[in-house]
Amino acid sequence: MLLHLLALSARDSLRADPIVGSAQQYLDGKWTASGGKFTIPANVPGDLITDLHEAGIIGDPLFEMNFLNGTATWNLPRWTYSTSFTLDHDVAARRGAGETALLVFDGVKMGAEIYLNGAHLGTATDQFLRYTFPVAASALSATTNNLTVVFDSSIDCGGRWMASTGGWDWAPYTYTKQGGANTFTKGLWKSVYLTTVDAAAITSVAAHTFYKGATRPHRLRVWDVSYKQVRILESRAASIRTRALRSSTRSRSRNRARIRSTPPPHCCSPRTASRRP
Repeated sequence: MLLHLLALSARDSLRADPIVGSAQQYLDGKWTASGGKFTIPANVPGDLITDLHEAGIIGDPLFEMNFLNGTATWNLPRWTYSTSFTLDHDVAARRGAGETALLVFDGVKMGAEIYLNGAHLGTATDQFLRYTFPVAASALSATTNNLTVVFDSSIDCGGRWMASTGGWDWAPYTYTKQGGANTFTKGLWKSVYLTTVDAAAITSVAAHTFYKGATRPHRLRVWDVSYKQVRILESRAASIRTRALRSSTRSRSRNRARIRSTPPPHCCSPRTASRRP
């Protein structure tokens, strides 16, 4: 039930801000997943275990030992997700006007090969990346197009998937691993769409905060809890977190502070720390 609710939520809320193009066509919805002797309806966005549960192939994975008992099914070496589509009028018109078409996968969990009309577009190996493939004019059909994503457990993902993907206190345990890290499920967990662009497009927007630092270096003296004085010549070279402690009996005007940082390049050694500038 939990996975089912998460999947329903994902279909409505996991749509990322798309690449801003002149026309877009989402390919979300019902796909087909096939592996071994099984062929079932698959949801995009979604995941394989939820699809297997909804198809009645495995029981509720959160009930007793159902998850482990279903491992041999969802962890088959290959699972193939496929769908067919025709171009929307707006996308086809923009393509006819000479604009470039991009096929975008906002989220692919576990290693997969991607094909459009039998042509290999690329390999996905990172759950957290957006994969964008320029589509040549000859690669798209005016009638029916076939899109296939082949999940292959032999593709090395280098651990680039959600760390809590299985075996944590809130998730069913899994004996399946890749490179020593637990694996759990797979699928197209975010949207898939076509977008057309002209000369340029905004692919993503992210806010970054930059700290320029002080206008000139500052000298700073602090005292740690062991009462040893440490002088830092460049305050910008170290990240310092201070916590006020009781004033020493020698001087109530001096507060000791705790330093939690790696030694900065300009931090003097304890032997020379007591020397005055």
